[in-house]
Amino acid sequence: MEGAAIAHACYINNIPFLIIRCMSDMADDGEEATYKFNDRTAAELSASLVIGMLEKL
Repeated sequence: MEGAAIAHACYINNIPFLIIRCMSDMADDGEEATYKFNDRTAAELSASLVIGMLEKL
């Protein structure tokens, strides 16, 4: 929902945008242990993706 709101505001104002979403847990019974393991990995992968895209500008 948050991404849709950002996309809509950017569209109305003719501003280019990019939204990156990632899964940080598997939504199963081990969610607490999985999230603690994956939150750092998800953040690092997202940051790496954004940095790589910015370097190509």
